[in-house]
Order: sequence, then structure tokens, then C-alpha cells
Amino acid sequence: MMNRYKYIVIEELHNRRARYFFERKLMQISLEKNLPEKDLTLRLFHGTNQTEPKTIYDGFDTTFDPKYARVGSWDTGTYFAVNAAYSANYVHVKGNVSQMFLADVIVGNYYDFGRTSNPQLIYPPEVKQGEAQRFDSVKAHTGGSDIYIIYNEGMAYPTYLISYSNSPILSAN
Repeated sequence: MMNRYKYIVIEELHNRRARYFFERKLMQISLEKNLPEKDLTLRLFHGTNQTEPKTIYDGFDTTFDPKYARVGSWDTGTYFAVNAAYSANYVHVKGNVSQMFLADVIVGNYYDFGRTSNPQLIYPPEVKQGEAQRFDSVKAHTGGSDIYIIYNEGMAYPTYLISYSNSPILSAN
């Protein structure tokens, strides 16, 4: 008899060097902004598309290396979503298993574009026109989710790898 099952595996990831790099970046931004670290981060979803998740979470010093970023509506950055359904459009698929991350992301002081795209964006906008200080990240709304885009290394850490399948599995009964 054929039954349809969804299974999900949530694996906590450990990369001491990358976590240390992330925490140093978080502490640096916290000191610069004079804000508690908890107010600077969000836990967000990220699909890796064609990039094997292991390539990201086994990074030597950092994870979410900008060289793997793709051009999107807010140019070349690493995109994270509040809603898993948005990131499900960009999951890494291997056989009948789909994978995405649940990551800790330093969003810091972000610029909110709302629903307006900016495909020429290379970095977050300046906080004040003509000054060197920039926002830490960009926030926007698309595809039914708020999303955050980071443009620098060390601004995110892949805390969990979520693997799931919608494929039929044979039941013994």
C-alpha cells in the first residue's frame, strides 16, 4: 500500500570558527550601535538553490560567503526570509530531499525598501546622504514575506539545516 508522507529532519549545525567569526561581528556592531546583541539579530530562513548546503556550513572562517550570492531584486546579496514558504522556492534539492537553513542573521540597522526593488544596489544605502556610514542590511517585502539582504561576510550563521520530502514512501502495512 502506498501512503504519502512528509518527513522533516532538523539538524543543529556546529562550526566553531564560523560561529566565533559571527559572534565577533555581532559584538562589533553591538558596540558601534550601543545596542544589545539580541536587538540586532533575527532567525530567518535561507534556501541555497544549486549550492550544496555543506559548502556553506563547512566554511573555514565564515559562512554565507558573498561569492555564492545571486543577483536579485536588490542586487547581489544573500537573501533571508521571515517565512519558510518564501525560501522553499530556493531550496537545494538532492534526489527527493529539499534542504534550507534556519540562520541567525545580523540585520542591525536596516533600510526598509518595502515593496520597491533596487537591482543596482551594491551595498546597503548610506544612513545619511554623503556620509560613509551605511545601513547594516536591507529589508523588503516580496513573495508574501519580509526578506532581509546582507552584503558582507560574517553577518549570518547557519544554525539549523532543515531537510524534508514530500515524496511517497512505501508503508509496511
